[in-house]
Amino acid sequence: ADFFSGAGGLSQGLINAGFQPAFVNDNYTVALETYYFNHTLPLNRFFNGDIKELVENFTDYKHLFKGVKIICGGPPCEGFSTANRWNFEVEAKTKVKRFIEDERNVLYKYFVKLLGLIQPDFFIMENVKGMMRAEKQIEEDIQNESRQEYSFIPLEVDAQSFDIPQSRRRYILVGGKNFM
Repeated sequence: ADFFSGAGGLSQGLINAGFQPAFVNDNYTVALETYYFNHTLPLNRFFNGDIKELVENFTDYKHLFKGVKIICGGPPCEGFSTANRWNFEVEAKTKVKRFIEDERNVLYKYFVKLLGLIQPDFFIMENVKGMMRAEKQIEEDIQNESRQEYSFIPLEVDAQSFDIPQSRRRYILVGGKNFM
């Protein structure tokens, strides 16, 4: 299942690795049209709309996630951008930097809620490099919401290392149950 799927870049990588898409979501209709015309997923497996609606009405869609082993997505999180350094503060008691509930990061929370609802064996979350600063809280949020013991592999990758003609650093968090 691919959330914030856009035109299907993450899905295509997983297809190339042998997986088959089961469900996609985005609120950008043109991107989903592109996805549809470049993949073989039936139209009834598309959710064109706000991920909040999907979470709030999950029981209506739960049957579509039966057998889903991996979910992926890149939730928009402007508050994690390195241009937005003000979104962290030091927690008084522990002296640890904590993620402030920046309203621009609410979509990340819905991705985490879907992890808890679907309970996949694995997940891949892609985002801006600045999200790495909140890695411990992200892992904690995932464990709390999913009530599962996921192991995590955080990665920082640069697109130019994969023959892309630009330097584009991304944070990728891979998580899985019982795989380490």
